[in-house]
Amino acid sequence: MENQLDRRIEQALPAWEQKTQIDIVRLQTTLEQVSKSRFGGALGEAPPGEDGEPLQLLCAIFCSEIKGVPNFPKKGVLRFYIGKEPLFGLDYNHPTKQKNWRVLYDPEEPDDMPKTAQTLQTQHPIKGCFCLKFSSEKESLAPPDYRFRPEFERFLQHFGRTEPIDWDEYDALMNRYSLRGNKLGGYAWNTQDDPRCREGLGKYDTLLLQIDSVYRGDCRISFGDAGVALFLIPSDKLKALDFSDVLFWWDCY
Repeated sequence: MENQLDRRIEQALPAWEQKTQIDIVRLQTTLEQVSKSRFGGALGEAPPGEDGEPLQLLCAIFCSEIKGVPNFPKKGVLRFYIGKEPLFGLDYNHPTKQKNWRVLYDPEEPDDMPKTAQTLQTQHPIKGCFCLKFSSEKESLAPPDYRFRPEFERFLQHFGRTEPIDWDEYDALMNRYSLRGNKLGGYAWNTQDDPRCREGLGKYDTLLLQIDSVYRGDCRISFGDAGVALFLIPSDKLKALDFSDVLFWWDCY
């Protein structure tokens, strides 16, 4: 049962939703061949990791299939690669170094349809290859995005609320405004602490891609124990179509 929120918080929420609302695109997986974009599978030659072995394709987004994400490329292909080891290439101490993971952008779109398949027994977090269906939505800033608490507490002052949000209220807001799911754009979900709380990482203000664990339907995605993977980029780099400066992060329960 959801905890009851302070009256002043309830009064502030409609205006807050309107103020912070942005466009996102939801990603739904399917075994039907309905798009060139895909989770898993392959697309062209994979780049090597530090050991010289090819990385594995996590996701390929054909940008011409995407509508409505601010500053997103209008055409071309974004490919997201990860490592094959248990951490999938992530270095938690240096999450912006693309050594054993990679984000690559090609302005040309090859004529390539994915060969969809379901493969449950694999070390890859995507248990097979799946096409993507897209739907446009809007999303407002909410927990656990690291910007929510300080910005919302300042906003609440206009409604006569000056004391900090307590943990029960924070949990209630997180339950009401879930940021989970597979999406392009929007606000980031984390099962642990937002990595951008670290010094020097606050500039990665834009969610490029979020892939969440899924345990139902044809598609299975597993980042550890119900974890989520994030690719974050500075907004100016996205506008410039420069994907050399990206933060990759995943965590789980």
